[in-house]
Amino acid sequence: MKRALLPILLVALAVLGSGCGAINALQEPADLFVTVNRMKAINESLDQAERFLTKTPIGTESAWVSQLAVPVEDAGQYIEAWKNGPASKPGFKMMPTDLYALAWKDIQASPVAVPLPPVEEPKPATEEAPAETPAEAPAGSPGDDAVATENTTEAAPAEAPAPETAQTVAKAASVMEALGGDVAEAFLAWNTKVNEYAELKGQVKKAEADMDEEGVTPEKKAELEKIIQETEVKMEALDKEIEPLKEALYTKLDTAKLTIDKGLAEQLLIVFTSLDNMYTESASLGTVLMVHYGMGLRDYSNQLSKAAGDIARAVIKEKLGKVVNFTAPPQIEIQVNPGAEPTVTIKNMPGVNLAEVGGADQLGKDIAAKLWVFIKDVLVFTSDWGKAMNKIDNQRAVVKRATKLLKEQYGLETPMLPEIEFPSIATPAANGQAAPAEKKQGGALKLF
Repeated sequence: MKRALLPILLVALAVLGSGCGAINALQEPADLFVTVNRMKAINESLDQAERFLTKTPIGTESAWVSQLAVPVEDAGQYIEAWKNGPASKPGFKMMPTDLYALAWKDIQASPVAVPLPPVEEPKPATEEAPAETPAEAPAGSPGDDAVATENTTEAAPAEAPAPETAQTVAKAASVMEALGGDVAEAFLAWNTKVNEYAELKGQVKKAEADMDEEGVTPEKKAELEKIIQETEVKMEALDKEIEPLKEALYTKLDTAKLTIDKGLAEQLLIVFTSLDNMYTESASLGTVLMVHYGMGLRDYSNQLSKAAGDIARAVIKEKLGKVVNFTAPPQIEIQVNPGAEPTVTIKNMPGVNLAEVGGADQLGKDIAAKLWVFIKDVLVFTSDWGKAMNKIDNQRAVVKRATKLLKEQYGLETPMLPEIEFPSIATPAANGQAAPAEKKQGGALKLF
């Protein structure tokens, strides 16, 4: 099945602009436990991206901007956190989106927010200055005309700067605010509706997945079809609201005359480049995850048993503070209770002293609680996937326009971000330590 889909996936990834995470995921078996955890990491990354765009102060000296690309010296701690967390599993690679989800939530900005200062009208000259040819300013820097050339005693601008460029701004209340108050306002109005639409799209995806389940009664199917129809009507109405808001936002981005300091423009470009890398990785990996999800559902009983074993290993590690390798496959009996936490009975767990982890009954209860979370994650996967893909498409379109604006008005080039390689990260070494990260210059984040 997967081999038959491989050519289609490769074409889809080529169109989306695949990251190396998706290529690695293609080579792995379908595993629902891994799949739902990777989807959660994508959504966590998107939530952080929205925080950076709308709620995080930024200035020319903001240290948090350089942390978006996850510096090589900081990556090790997040690799270790992932390896010790519930999303890791022997034989599976860490994804770039896993790293973004872990690292970005730790990023906190310093309080540099200030309202954009009012533009001062240029004062009329009392006497005419001698004509001088002004020094040639660096190409693409709109703020340069407002700065006097050093070591100049008599030279004066041939013309006073236009009111809208008479003063530059070195900090702002958020990334979008730095592009102008009207741009930030337009983005907020548009993004609010886009998120509402994404929520509805997620509901449709969930209902469609429920209809495809085995054993769905005609009555239930009719109920789901009604939900889909009613939700799609709401989506159509919302889409009519979104379109003019999008056009208004795009127009403001395409015609904006920025008054920010060039140093701030460079900071913004790093932000947008980092976010675009994340969107690319998330979109391409999301395509693979949906295929793995469908394959996993066809083998749900076995996937549930495998997930119970993965959770058992994680629970035991939490209790003992060390990895315990089973000497043989554990025997775990699972009774699924519709709409409620499953019942888990430990029959045998070779290589584990059950008394050290509270006994078989307590271990079964601990596994059941986490297995129930997994089951609910599986149930909402298609909803989460639909919302994420919608957010990626819309936010990436805005980021690309903002990137183009900065490059054109300030003559900037795409910044080179750190490239990190993680050799054999999914397979712990004999001593339980993660393999060290290797440095590599240039490009975007990569996990091999």
